Amino acid sequence: MSSNESSEARPEAAVNGAEPGGVDGAKGDSEYAASQPDASNDSEPVTSGAGIGNGGFWVLGIDFGTHLCSAAVSRDGIVVDVPVPGDAAAIDDNKSPLAVPAFVSVTDTGYLIGTEARTLARRGDLNTVFDLTRLVGRKVGDLSDADQARWPFHVVAGDHDKVLVAILGTNNSVSNPRKLYPEELLAVLFLQLKENAEALLHTKLQTAVLCVPEGFNHTQRRAVRNAGMIAGLSVTRLVCAATAAAVSFGIGSSVPSSLSTRVIMTVDIGASATNMALVAVKNRTVFEVKAVASDLNLGGHDLTEAIVAHCQRRRPTPSPRFCVSSASASTPADTSESQLHGMRQIRHASEVAKKLLSTSTNAVVGIDFPDPSAFGYYNVTRACFEALCEEHWQRIRELMNQLLQESLATKEGIDAIVLLGGSAWIPRVQTLVQESFPLHHVLYTPEDVSSARGAALCGGKSRNTQNGISTAPAVELPDVTLLPLGIQSANGTKIVMIPSNTKLPVHKSFLYYANCQHAVVFHVIEGRVFNIKPGSLSKNPASAALHELASVRVDGRHATTHVVLKIDITFDVDTLDQIIVTATERSSGRKVTVCIDGDETSLSVNAIAHANARLFHRIQDSTAMVLVPRNSVLQIPHLTGHLLLSTDDPMKLLDEYVQALRIAIDADQLEGTTISGHDKELVHTISSTLTKRQQKPPALPSLPPDHSAAP
Repeated sequence: MSSNESSEARPEAAVNGAEPGGVDGAKGDSEYAASQPDASNDSEPVTSGAGIGNGGFWVLGIDFGTHLCSAAVSRDGIVVDVPVPGDAAAIDDNKSPLAVPAFVSVTDTGYLIGTEARTLARRGDLNTVFDLTRLVGRKVGDLSDADQARWPFHVVAGDHDKVLVAILGTNNSVSNPRKLYPEELLAVLFLQLKENAEALLHTKLQTAVLCVPEGFNHTQRRAVRNAGMIAGLSVTRLVCAATAAAVSFGIGSSVPSSLSTRVIMTVDIGASATNMALVAVKNRTVFEVKAVASDLNLGGHDLTEAIVAHCQRRRPTPSPRFCVSSASASTPADTSESQLHGMRQIRHASEVAKKLLSTSTNAVVGIDFPDPSAFGYYNVTRACFEALCEEHWQRIRELMNQLLQESLATKEGIDAIVLLGGSAWIPRVQTLVQESFPLHHVLYTPEDVSSARGAALCGGKSRNTQNGISTAPAVELPDVTLLPLGIQSANGTKIVMIPSNTKLPVHKSFLYYANCQHAVVFHVIEGRVFNIKPGSLSKNPASAALHELASVRVDGRHATTHVVLKIDITFDVDTLDQIIVTATERSSGRKVTVCIDGDETSLSVNAIAHANARLFHRIQDSTAMVLVPRNSVLQIPHLTGHLLLSTDDPMKLLDEYVQALRIAIDADQLEGTTISGHDKELVHTISSTLTKRQQKPPALPSLPPDHSAAP
């Protein structure tokens, strides 16, 4: 095989109006605001998005983390942090009031988010979901057994083995559970952050830039983008969390001016993933990503599990009557439930001990199992903790070395190192980074919004204006490919088409030779493991990083050559992460084009529309409310433009929605709701209006501003 390649650059409460549903189908310098805008202003929201003051539009930046989610907004180069309403988050676990715990509890009437949901998770609530970074865009077969063992919620396989979360009914009944996409639950978090920002600015927000871990593959990134669409956001781009943090530090006024033309290395060790980025900064406005590195299974949770395993080894063996295998009808308590409760206790105690060891050399883990013989307090020293996690420290070293190798940079060429994330305060992590870069001063940040600030800046506009309109981005950060893209032939040979960290958009071609046959099939794959011997893929522990996106089949029956087929394979990747693969057989000119927008588990347009309807399902006024049935198509007052544009016949979808509402209202079958005469009249009025206007599609119908007045 030979090749000929050419390249050319190219709040702590239920979400208002949210009720759980079910699965329908799948397929210049920055100025950080010194003070927050006055939230006491009771003026009407500015629906145009102009917000407070004059200038461009506000852009919402969201940092999607495993344990915490945070948001910031930017406009005209100014960044404002979005606080969490109320002070519950500020006093709980000493967490910043700028971050929302990434926990979602599904109830019969809606969703609980944040601290309250996290409390339910610690109690083992079966309908409280967390660790969404390890769920979105994944297949059940990709999930680790250790993760599934510690999750109280149930994960089931959907179409194409897609991860679904089973929500149990009343009294935790397992019969006929509702099934939710992880994207829907992530959308609930996004919606909460969006509402927090809108309450702060007194304006509606639509444009958003989302942070994702560096190691997310194409399908996972697509899932995050779909979650933003379900939440009613127009996601203009995705940026890596560590890269966004580098933007925040590189452009922020708190960073010394000497860093404005230097190289910044960010090390973000979060709850479930470790992300690193090496970014060159020029004039504080132009950023170039040199390399990124990530390990999605290396984070604070994994360090906690090391303490859990240590305490379990030291715990005495429970007596036989407390073992699950000996449970019987005569057992005084549900033994398995008792053991699960005990595991939750030891895991929570280990988490507390891990945090305490950052400031103390000794911590105690208390275990309260049902069996009195297993009860005890176990002392864990800092030295013991560091020894237990030696394998994890080594993986962090390897990631830093990988970052330097891929960027072709030297340690001397790095001007600043920024250490952030929840695990940044672990003394061993700090000394490990300092030992790797002894000549550098390592900056530590306690803030939870660094990545959110950088994301907001990436979507904002600068203050260089013409006629009052911003004309240039606040920062210049070209999109790059995070993982290598390539092909895998039928015999297992893997060829890199587009390396990682390639600027987007990109167009690359490759001449592929194949023995003459009726058809040539190759797979489009993504990942860091390439060019290994055929048949050794399953033996390589890193092969799990490979992800198949699509298969391409080229018909060779009409080829004029009889020995070797020559196939031109072309990859086109745009800034929206859409991949177009074209294969052309030279002799016959036959062409096959495949547009890749996620794998077979990615949500279809209809599934996104249905999920959006379930999230925005409530029509509310001052006296009563109408809840849309779970099988409804779209919710009229909260429809967003991108959903209408995504269908060929939006009026048909609107009509189906209203008909579903009418049937449910006439039969009085809307579960758990009160339907007033005003609401019935309102819905029937909308229905009749649509019927009259179907011949000539009108503008999108909407409710009057005052819901208490009859239409």
